[in-house]
Amino acid sequence: MQRIRVRNDEILNAMEARRQEFIAKFGREPKATDPVWFDPDKDTPVDLSAEDDRKAWNEFAESLAWKGTPPEVCYAVRKTGIYVSESNHLLHSESNMAKWHEAIREYKDASLKRPQ
Repeated sequence: MQRIRVRNDEILNAMEARRQEFIAKFGREPKATDPVWFDPDKDTPVDLSAEDDRKAWNEFAESLAWKGTPPEVCYAVRKTGIYVSESNHLLHSESNMAKWHEAIREYKDASLKRPQ
């Protein structure tokens, strides 16, 4: 299985921006149990609605694309609603990893079928 490399500094910058947004909104550091994508209209940190969650993952994938992340990774982020990297792959369940790898394969298979 091929490993896909994504620059960790880009992800760290994106996650730091989320952390700063959390602190600005709630006045404290996020805890491990707090959502990364939180509802900005709530007074306490709660998950986004399913629609807003999908929108947030799509925006995250778009920002990855602008930074030169491989398109199959951006597709997998949009499709699965998860992000897998070399630094976090051990944190994901087998089920999530299977979904991630299937999305990568799906993108590559579709790319092979597109006329050049």
